[in-house]
Amino acid sequence: MSRRSKVQKEDELCALVDSELSQAIGADSSALSEQRAKAMEYYLGEPYGNEMEGQSHVRTREVLDTIEWIKPELMKIFASGTETVRFEPEGPEDVDGAQQATDYINYLFNRKNPGFKILYQWINDGLLQKNGVVKAWWDDSANKVRENYKGLTEIEVSMLTAPENVEVVDFAPLEGGEQPLFDVTILVTGPQRGLRIENIPPEEFLISKGATCINTSPFCAHISEKTISDLRTMGYSNSETEDLQSSSFMVSTDSLERQARYAKDDTDSDLSDSRDDVMRKVVYEECYIRTDFDGDGIAELRKVCKVGDAILANDEVDCMPFAGWTPIIISHKWAGLSMADLVMDVQLIQSQLLRNVLNNQYLTNNGRYAAIDGMVNMDDLLSSRAHGVVRMKMAGAVTRLDTPQLGQSAFQMLEYMDRLREKRTGVSERSQGLDPRSLGANQAASAVNQVMTAAQQRIELIARVFGETGLTDLFHLMYKLVLQNDSSKSIFRLRDVYVEVNPSDWRERSDSSVVVGLGNGSKESELMQLGVIFQQQLQLSQHPAFNSIVSRKNVYSTTEDMVKVVNKANAGRYFTNPESEEAKAYRKKTEDQQAAQGQQAQQMAEMAAQLDAQKVEIDRLKAATDQQYKDRMAAVAEADASTKAKKVAVDEQKGFDETALDRAELELEYEIEKEQGRAVALNR
Repeated sequence: MSRRSKVQKEDELCALVDSELSQAIGADSSALSEQRAKAMEYYLGEPYGNEMEGQSHVRTREVLDTIEWIKPELMKIFASGTETVRFEPEGPEDVDGAQQATDYINYLFNRKNPGFKILYQWINDGLLQKNGVVKAWWDDSANKVRENYKGLTEIEVSMLTAPENVEVVDFAPLEGGEQPLFDVTILVTGPQRGLRIENIPPEEFLISKGATCINTSPFCAHISEKTISDLRTMGYSNSETEDLQSSSFMVSTDSLERQARYAKDDTDSDLSDSRDDVMRKVVYEECYIRTDFDGDGIAELRKVCKVGDAILANDEVDCMPFAGWTPIIISHKWAGLSMADLVMDVQLIQSQLLRNVLNNQYLTNNGRYAAIDGMVNMDDLLSSRAHGVVRMKMAGAVTRLDTPQLGQSAFQMLEYMDRLREKRTGVSERSQGLDPRSLGANQAASAVNQVMTAAQQRIELIARVFGETGLTDLFHLMYKLVLQNDSSKSIFRLRDVYVEVNPSDWRERSDSSVVVGLGNGSKESELMQLGVIFQQQLQLSQHPAFNSIVSRKNVYSTTEDMVKVVNKANAGRYFTNPESEEAKAYRKKTEDQQAAQGQQAQQMAEMAAQLDAQKVEIDRLKAATDQQYKDRMAAVAEADASTKAKKVAVDEQKGFDETALDRAELELEYEIEKEQGRAVALNR
């Protein structure tokens, strides 16, 4: 393509884009823009324009009440945990990859981007202004931080400026010191910003008429206000941005929606020349259009960035970086119905009914009077104050005109409009748990449960629509961006486990399952149901035939869901993930202890067996010893008996001998005495 033909093609492309912009849904002159502005005015409680001087101007807030009662339920469903969307595996070999993608993409959404804030504004835009849109893109630019240091030594300056990502912006030596000191200004370049997500105000997003969704739309655009400095930060050169001028018909900052959002008090947009040229504002048009720019006969999707008639970028891309949703889908239409659409007429009627009640009360307390002209001091009559005096020239010159009291019909109408709002939205005092009558003796528990369940089903349906449309599209887009741009390995801590991811190993996928955590009852009933599952898991884990179907991970998942029910984001504070390093270390320590205990028990058993054997041997030896002792004692006893017998014999012999001796002695003594007697006798 020659240079001239390329310029001509770009001129034609610019004209085509301008034509699409002027006709797109969401342009300032469209009916959708007017409806969104009206919804915002009702939400903020702005005057309706039918107020009459001297009468009540009160405005009820049904739109705000309805949206603000639905928002907490949706935020509890989608922002109460760390896993907003789950990627399902396409086959058994893809289980680990799908889990890794789930963990990493949710980590990028909730930690690297303000996930809660994004969800909050996204949900609010849909509930209030028909469509909520977010934008996701990969930002190659690096974070740059300017840092100033004063009074550094030469060594400190060298250490400070040594890293490759540090650039010296200013370097000034100080005078008068004993040693040279320096003031240094540096620019520190950080890593790439990576995946970025932002909410787009409804008035800044445009889409083709007849489009039903973003992905199949022939055209969509993001129109925003940028300074020249912003454009240069985005990578455009000074020469490209020097003489830019915005289009005259496309100024998003003056849109009806913006005027309504800021109550027409700060929407004046000054896009004229500024004293500081780099802070001059222009309207930046980031457009995505399907057209045959390369002339091959097939329309391709192109990203065209322009300011006024100047095209800054013209590239072929494979997808649009937007995801959107609408609470109540109208088939074959981009913009469905918002919750504001359902109750704006109710709010207007309720406001008028309440005004009538208040006006009647005002007239009752300070009513109208009939007075005879010229017979009453009108200043006295018009001054309504306590103990006031009205001067009259004749009695009866002033007569009160009675104001009829409103009957019960007015209050019945107010109640009817409340019921109508409840029927349309499902939001009521009973479903919010605020109506004490719903807990009275005359109200059956089943009836109360039916009311709350019906209201919950409305909110669950809105949650399902949000999950299956907006969230699913966003996370598919995030997955594609990470797969195409993030090729480095990353390690991050998730659910108390350090996870390593390498997106270059991921596979293309188009299926995901939205984790919404919807229940059929209150937290108490959900906890009860999870408790039943938990008990069943424990019973199965103890049964030999079924313990293989319940793992540690299954039980932990149940406890994790229990924590989520009570709105605690991180179950790791209360339970340890069995896949965490801490749990693995604990299990290894326990297994080592059990192994040591088993080894010790085996050693104790072996020692016990040895002791038993020794005891048997000791018992045998003891029995043998006892037998030997008995034998010895028997022998001793036998010997003692023999000895005793011998002793008896000896004793007997001794006794016999002693007796014989005694007898002999006696006989001897007798013989002696006898001889002595003879001798005496002879001597005589």
